[in-house]
Amino acid sequence: MGLDWPSCARCIKLKKRWNTAALVMFVTALIMGIVPILLALQGIRGGVGMSFVFVGSLVPLFFALKLNQFADLNGGPLADMVGGAKVAPDGSAVIVCHAHTEFVRQATHQ
Repeated sequence: MGLDWPSCARCIKLKKRWNTAALVMFVTALIMGIVPILLALQGIRGGVGMSFVFVGSLVPLFFALKLNQFADLNGGPLADMVGGAKVAPDGSAVIVCHAHTEFVRQATHQ
């Protein structure tokens, strides 16, 4: 069963910001992981320093995944911050505590 959850411009803007930050972290991790491999293929030996850079690329990768998870508007922490949506104890409804006016307008017109 699918749900077309209405999103206001504010929610989408926040999601784009967090996803952009996650993309920057991912690209950083990618560069930190690929550069030592390319240097090693060229015959340049970096020793322990290059190993630290390669293993250190896992740190921004971890943060990129966490930022992307945070930006999920369908149950992530950002969804709680923006709308405060909670499922009713019996599961019959979704209660939105801090609904934005655009969200209310879209939700009532469906």
